[in-house]
Amino acid sequence: MSYVTPNETEAARLTGIAVTDEDSARHAAVRLLAAGPKHVIVTLGSRGALVATAAHTVIIPSIEVDAVDSTAAGDAFNGALAVAIGRGSSLEEAVARASAVGALSVTRIGANPRFRRQWRCRSSCAHAAGHSWRRLAGGARRGLRLRAQRS
Repeated sequence: MSYVTPNETEAARLTGIAVTDEDSARHAAVRLLAAGPKHVIVTLGSRGALVATAAHTVIIPSIEVDAVDSTAAGDAFNGALAVAIGRGSSLEEAVARASAVGALSVTRIGANPRFRRQWRCRSSCAHAAGHSWRRLAGGARRGLRLRAQRS
């Protein structure tokens, strides 16, 4: 297994570690890595996602949105993650995109079909972050931490 993407509750159930902050998410991710996957991505809701590999851990912040309904947010995250990895994005860039898509998916009630086309995702992600998509993706490629909140 290459990737596992539990949310906080799932990570706690799988590891026995209550995930309440970045530190506990990091501990849970390390325990999950020991079970075999090469990459563990613990989604942290509005706080983004913790990416863990054998070499390092990093927090990829989410964009700030007005959440309405979290239905299918994990599905949106995982779909965007799979597409980005499949298209050759680095893990950090893929998680940054997936975090943005997951965040945007909670802005409407119910499962949100508006991310079916990549161009819509790019436009929505960039608009929500207040940047062009190239700037958003470029920051992730350089390993910069995207800011969860705009000033």
